[in-house]
Amino acid sequence: MVPEHRVAVIILANKSGTPLRKIAERAFELMLPLSAKVETPKQDLSLTKEEMADYAGTYPFSEGRKIELLVKEGRLFLRQGTVEMTVTKSGEERLSFTPPNTSNSQESAVVRGAGGKVEFLHTGSVAFKKVQNGHWIIQLLAANS
Repeated sequence: MVPEHRVAVIILANKSGTPLRKIAERAFELMLPLSAKVETPKQDLSLTKEEMADYAGTYPFSEGRKIELLVKEGRLFLRQGTVEMTVTKSGEERLSFTPPNTSNSQESAVVRGAGGKVEFLHTGSVAFKKVQNGHWIIQLLAANS
């Protein structure tokens, strides 16, 4: 919403967890006296061995279902069921991967606890808690606006 220009964008979708940021940005570009945002291609950053070891683990999201981050042959992978995807570093505590049959990469944020250890992998509107001592938990995050 941009009150000084009396412009607001409301987007309705019938699919949850789908970020529509680019659509909102484009709508504002059309409605406001702005210049188009020039997108620079994302450049993958290098993951250190320490970072990969830190991120590696199991992140369950329901009984019997989980996301795993694992290190193989010096690279980080995300496994969900039988599907494995290469994971790259896209920023500080940010990871990205591209699901099969799509060209759109998904970005996840790594959330550390007070002790500096990785506690959550945040993707979309869900924070997956890293398994500690065999327990699992899912925490749904709702944005209040």
